[in-house]
Amino acid sequence: MTQKSLEELIGKLLRERGWLLAVAESCTGGLIGHRITNIPGSSTYYLGSITAYAY
Repeated sequence: MTQKSLEELIGKLLRERGWLLAVAESCTGGLIGHRITNIPGSSTYYLGSITAYAY
């Protein structure tokens, strides 16, 4: 049995429930969006993200 990543498990739940996801990030610098979009088929539930970061 292969262990699934957190983003794969979240994607599975979102698809099963017909929910969509959008995120707003700051200190993560876009890492959440990056990890989600690395999952094949994530465009079916992932709307996108905004990364607001100030120096």
